Amino acid sequence: MLENLPVLLLKKLVLLPYQEVRLELNVELSKKVIDQAENFCNNKLLIICPNDTLESSPSASDLPNVGVLSKIKSKIELPNGNYRVVICGLNRVIVKNYKNNKDDREILESLVKRIYIDDSDPASETAVTRTLKSVVEKYMEINPAASNSVTNTIANMTDLDMLTDIITNYMPFDLKKKVSYMNEFDHIVRANNLIKDINLELEVINIETKIDDEIREQFEKEQRDFILKQKINKLNEELKNTFEKFYELDVRDKVEQKNGLNYLSWAYAWAEVKKIDENAAYKILKFENNLPYVYDEKTGYMVFTEMNILGIEHSMFLPVMDGANKTMLDHPYTYQVKEYKDGKWTGNYIEKDVEQATMFDINKTLMRCLVKNIAMYGLGLKLYQGEDLPSVATKEEAENLLLDIKNGVAFEDLARDYSKCPSGRDGGDLRWFGKGMMVKPFEDAAFALKEGEISEPVETQFGWHLIKCTGIDE
Repeated sequence: MLENLPVLLLKKLVLLPYQEVRLELNVELSKKVIDQAENFCNNKLLIICPNDTLESSPSASDLPNVGVLSKIKSKIELPNGNYRVVICGLNRVIVKNYKNNKDDREILESLVKRIYIDDSDPASETAVTRTLKSVVEKYMEINPAASNSVTNTIANMTDLDMLTDIITNYMPFDLKKKVSYMNEFDHIVRANNLIKDINLELEVINIETKIDDEIREQFEKEQRDFILKQKINKLNEELKNTFEKFYELDVRDKVEQKNGLNYLSWAYAWAEVKKIDENAAYKILKFENNLPYVYDEKTGYMVFTEMNILGIEHSMFLPVMDGANKTMLDHPYTYQVKEYKDGKWTGNYIEKDVEQATMFDINKTLMRCLVKNIAMYGLGLKLYQGEDLPSVATKEEAENLLLDIKNGVAFEDLARDYSKCPSGRDGGDLRWFGKGMMVKPFEDAAFALKEGEISEPVETQFGWHLIKCTGIDE
């Protein structure tokens, strides 16, 4: 059946059968086409989508030979003169020819014919229908932007011709792709093309999802790293503040002295810690037979402690030492020690008999180990800097020792013989330390040295010192 219908061009829109579009028309020619359809063609018209390259007023020879027979469902004339219309697509049609309206040559008319293709196998059509519905369901499941209404719409639909057009309307195909579906009359071909194109969309979505997941994971990692860094910075700042608070505490009235060395009260130290952090905790490590020490023939008795203050953990080990700053043994022995008399070192050596280490010695060392552990947080650090510095009593003694070094005596041997602190037993080795960890005069002299150099005598509140730089970590 042939029909003569006015033609409306939609340059940026493809109208498919079973689809409705709402348009606001302000071009006079488009309004004339609507009037012509309303007045003379029972509200019917032909909708075509010409090539993008066409001019606004193309010639008949440039127009496509396929269009959609459509019907005007409603028309409202607005106060500004524009038409607001709702148009529904009905069927694909072949355009036999185009011509100008005899009364108004601006209006383009078309002679159209509906083409029916009905040679498909029912079993094949059913199979294609099921496959198409299945891929659409998958698409709707993984595409959050898709409308679930299409799934409900097509659920009970059996007409494959209608099914393909409705699904095409929902798909985010570009203009060129939708024009290709508009031009295809065979519903089996359209359905197979749809299955292929939707599967392609599924692959694209999966790839995009993978990329999004990777980007999100990277973003989340960066976020986690940033938050962790912020937490560490905050913790370090808190620790710094706490360190400074501890460091500035005056511990002089809580210090006990023995053989010229200073010892801080454990009870006082822990009480000060709890004022800063009520959740602070310490632990004395236990070993074989649940004993709080470990013994080795070479190293003697050793104790270990762990501590947590403001979430920062430190551990400390300490030897159980005799009066000569040697680790105590598990049997009686004799050692030589410098004589300390009337508050000073006499320069003489005396022999002392020592019994094997007792639990009293071990418990005393445990208290000292705990206090030294606290010193790592700042409390009493000045005290322990002094205790660990190889020092002598007078400048004259330091100068004599320096002369001995220049004459070939090893620094380490002199430290073992003359140093008043525990580091003397290790040849005066203070291990690695950084700025801010030693008293100022000692630090200034130490960091002015080159590797292998020995300082001139340096005075601090703890005595006179000779400093040897054994290495520099840049």
